Amino acid sequence: MRIFITGIRGFLGSSLERALLRAGHLVTGSASSPDPTRPELPVFRLGEIPDPKLFGEADVLVHGAHDFTPGAQQRNIESARQLCFAAGPRRQIFVSSFSARPDATGEYGIAKYRIEQFFLEQGHTIVRPGLVVGTGGLFGRQLRFLTASPVIPLLDNGRSPVPVLALADYCQALRVLLSSPPPGEHAFNLFNPAMPTMRELVEAVLRSSGHRALLLPVSYRLAWTALSLAERLRLPLPATTAGLEAGRLDRQCIHRSNLQILVPQPATLQEMLQAA
Repeated sequence: MRIFITGIRGFLGSSLERALLRAGHLVTGSASSPDPTRPELPVFRLGEIPDPKLFGEADVLVHGAHDFTPGAQQRNIESARQLCFAAGPRRQIFVSSFSARPDATGEYGIAKYRIEQFFLEQGHTIVRPGLVVGTGGLFGRQLRFLTASPVIPLLDNGRSPVPVLALADYCQALRVLLSSPPPGEHAFNLFNPAMPTMRELVEAVLRSSGHRALLLPVSYRLAWTALSLAERLRLPLPATTAGLEAGRLDRQCIHRSNLQILVPQPATLQEMLQAA
């Protein structure tokens, strides 16, 4: 099968490419900037008008590109629609997110939700991965913080469940969807049915790495007040009140996992961390 991946150089895109190549598929894709090591990759930036010739002879489009620049919400939405139309009658899979929900408040969750609704209306497939455990992406950044910081704040004592997903299980789920999709299904929530709490995840990371740190419980109200004050004082911080609110909504799970339709035996948390 010939597969085209937008955002092929990203963490998920490049991981999926390697897995599909190992499975014998022909894989190409687009990047947002030229790559001297891969001059064959066409450059496509979200916000540009896609040329239908971009996809070549691909049978399937996997749309994984996303512009994380603040203020790029509408650009992401319009670009996804344009890519969908330009790809024509090909099968298409949109990589959405666990954060996509009708009451999302953050730019990321709003954009993903609106795009996935459009793709579903067109009869295409969407996947909503949870937090993909690997060395890159959001978890990779969190992993570097957790294994370096002497103090780790836990919002509301880390009681909230975390929708985790092994990188290998993400790739396997996409391989199944590309080769033999379940009939009648168009939306797939990809995360382990048994979700660890944030405290359990942090403690597992610390055990796995051998790093010792103080876990500091922080109430949501205290965190919001501190961030609100910092924003008024224009102090540079890695978090915002808007991000805090978006994260609070994410911890209220509205999706039911159906990962096991595609991956009968998902990796355990310990197996995920060992692979990362």
